[in-house]
Amino acid sequence: MAAIDLADLQSIEGTEMPLTKAANPEADGLQSALRGRSGTRLRVLAIISASYTLDTVLLSLFALVGTVSWRIPALYFLAAAIVCGVFYFVVRSPFSDGFRDRNLSAMQMATATAIQLGFITLAPNLAMFFLAILFIVFAFGTLRLTARQSVAAVVLLAVSSGVVLRSVGERVGSIPPSSVELTLLWLSFLLTLARVSYVGTYGSAVRRQLHKRNEDLAHSVSQIGRLASHDELTGTLNRRSMSALIEEQIRLATRGGQEFCVAMLDLDHFKAINDRYGHVTGDDVLRVFGELAGATMRVTDRFARYGGEEFVMLLPATPLAHASGAVERVRAATAAAVWDGIAPGLSLSVSAGIAAYRPGDTMSNLIGRADAALYDAKRSGRNRLIVAA
Repeated sequence: MAAIDLADLQSIEGTEMPLTKAANPEADGLQSALRGRSGTRLRVLAIISASYTLDTVLLSLFALVGTVSWRIPALYFLAAAIVCGVFYFVVRSPFSDGFRDRNLSAMQMATATAIQLGFITLAPNLAMFFLAILFIVFAFGTLRLTARQSVAAVVLLAVSSGVVLRSVGERVGSIPPSSVELTLLWLSFLLTLARVSYVGTYGSAVRRQLHKRNEDLAHSVSQIGRLASHDELTGTLNRRSMSALIEEQIRLATRGGQEFCVAMLDLDHFKAINDRYGHVTGDDVLRVFGELAGATMRVTDRFARYGGEEFVMLLPATPLAHASGAVERVRAATAAAVWDGIAPGLSLSVSAGIAAYRPGDTMSNLIGRADAALYDAKRSGRNRLIVAA
């Protein structure tokens, strides 16, 4: 077999960077989640505060042209400041975590609705202005409410707004048709429409963010699952995963008589490699050997690090003659590979023992026979494959 340059493995099979473990991942994750949740609430509160401020500016313009008294924008600003201040301190405190609605959406909707209905009674000639603001309140609030909560909120608004409008009665009138006031009415409508549109855009951004977080979470779960089933150093399966696969093959063979084989492989003179080149080089040898085996064996075979420099190869649905050829290819590729890219003068070979499943075998019996064949290969001079008797 021609020599294999280990650098060529990069074109055969990509490597994955191992994950690093944080000092306390559970605590770090919890703190990150709490900071993220609090930050989201504060951003929402900042948007609400900006909307209240814009409403105050519009009311001030109506006061400037005499539609309402200056008392209206002053009281509106005061009410908004008190409400935003209270919610700011609630959001910043751990007290809000005790609520089922942790975003306080229902509470903020109820408060904003009460403010708008209250100001209809104070300035009934601007009733349509305050009713239009309720579109913004509901568009923003219902982003985080359930369908049942949204229906309940609409019903309550219908009842309460009907009561308020009936109480002000004939005082609800059209805005005097001066050109300035008509311009302010148009500006109020335009800014209300713009804010409703922003809410829709914000909702789309939230959905995209949630989709990305779900993808990140799925990736993290996949990585955690890989760490649980794979050896961290070599990227091969770990002993526990291989044991489960062998047990499954035994069950399949018991039910349907399916043949399969197990091989034990051990790197020759690995202790000498560690002693001469150091454990860092030894780790590199283990990792590259795992990549080499993965690139050489069949796609149906499974390969695992069993412990130290010892590996296990599972060959499902394979009679002994074909299985021996598959293991021999791994052995020959290891001997033919050019290893001095890891350390000058380094060479490597592997000894292997293989055993075919026999009816009635347990995993211990099967592994034991393959292991005994491996040690026969070691005693016979290494760098060879022995078939268990």
